[in-house]
Amino acid sequence: MRWIFLSLFLLNLLVLAAQYNGWGAAPVVRQQPVVHEGAQPLIMLRELKATDPYKSVLVADARNKTTGNKKERLCLLFGPIYDKTEAEELVSYLSNNRVRARQIEREREVAPDYWVYIPPLPSRAQANKKLAELQVRKIDSYRISQGPLRNGISLGLFRNIDSARAMLEERRKQGLNAEMKEVRRTRKEYWVTPEDPSSVGLRARVDPLFLGSKQWSRIERREILCEGLASEKKVP
Repeated sequence: MRWIFLSLFLLNLLVLAAQYNGWGAAPVVRQQPVVHEGAQPLIMLRELKATDPYKSVLVADARNKTTGNKKERLCLLFGPIYDKTEAEELVSYLSNNRVRARQIEREREVAPDYWVYIPPLPSRAQANKKLAELQVRKIDSYRISQGPLRNGISLGLFRNIDSARAMLEERRKQGLNAEMKEVRRTRKEYWVTPEDPSSVGLRARVDPLFLGSKQWSRIERREILCEGLASEKKVP
């Protein structure tokens, strides 16, 4: 009886050992995912090791995107100055203080003038005759000697449109064939900028030069995109 018990016990041990070692178990087939030709395999981020070259590519790409979105550089600009000589003096002042600078000239359109006039007459002689008549009547006027209105009579040039309209109405009431036109007007202005307007620490070097000067402390300092400064088309 004891031998039967031992035989059954040993048989159970053999069965347990066989199950533990996978004897007789059906093989497990791992199905590979279908990958289309030319497609890149999908790699989970947690599978990447520190030395994995693919991870290095991801990091480099992220840095490139950060660089691409980096704020554009700003450049210093001083002005506007409406006198060319004064702008040249500022360039010299900065250069004498070890800040190389240059001058930018720009023509800016400003508010127009309004011209009240009598249209051109057929000849200079007729224009002079008409001018003499107006002077007898004590109407301030002069003959226009050049341009599209040559041999016309000027009755006044005004900055304010209301003043021009009032003069136009008054002269018409006096029987004159007066007209009014808008005259485009521009003004030259000058800006000064350091030769390297975006250099590191430039603002810290330049500010004391202006704050400590009675002549230049009133000059406005601005910052614009360096790209606009290079083209000189976007100067404020």
